[in-house]
Amino acid sequence: MPGSSKMDLLTRLREEPLPFAALLGIEIVSAAPDKIVAEMSVRGELCTRPDVLHGGAIMAFADTLGALGTIANLTDGVGTATIESKTNFLGAARVGARIVG
Repeated sequence: MPGSSKMDLLTRLREEPLPFAALLGIEIVSAAPDKIVAEMSVRGELCTRPDVLHGGAIMAFADTLGALGTIANLTDGVGTATIESKTNFLGAARVGARIVG
């Protein structure tokens, strides 16, 4: 079974060290092998001007969720790496907003 751990997936993902995700303030809301949900508050230090979330921060948020989904489905001892990523931006997130992915 992928990620064959005794603890549930949400607990496991929350407890595994993800320093960059912590720096961004990403909080995992729910986790299942087929769906990871997380949130991130838009803070000034993650923004471009005029107080709009930087595209790189959005990409990092999306990449982190993709990585968590992959981790949730890996067997023990197996690793992964991102080969390619593309994002289309449809709107802006301003300081104080909370994004959900």
